[in-house]
Amino acid sequence: MHVVLAENRGRIVGFMGMTPDGLIDLAFILPEARGKGAFRHLFEIVETMARADGLNRLWTHASLMAQPAFQAMDFSVVEHQIIECGGEKLCRAKMENHLT
Repeated sequence: MHVVLAENRGRIVGFMGMTPDGLIDLAFILPEARGKGAFRHLFEIVETMARADGLNRLWTHASLMAQPAFQAMDFSVVEHQIIECGGEKLCRAKMENHLT
C-alpha cells in the first residue's frame, strides 16, 4: 500500500493510503486540520500515483462522515452498505472515481 502524509509545521495532520488496485483504504484528517485543503492535497498525490501505476479508477468504502470529502473529489456512490463490526452496524458507501 502507498501511504502519503500531510504535515503542518512538522506535525502529521492527515494521511491517505492506496492499494495496488486503486482502493483508498485509509483516509484521515485531524479535526483541527479539516477544511484547510489537506484532504484535497493528499487525494491529488494519490491520484497522480494511480495514474502513474496505469489505473483508471479509484474506489473506497467511505463512512458517512467521509462521503462529502470524496464527493468533492468527483467520487460517486455505487451503493450504500451496512456492515457489522464487533456487534455494531456501520453505514458506509462504496464510492468510485473514474480517472479521465
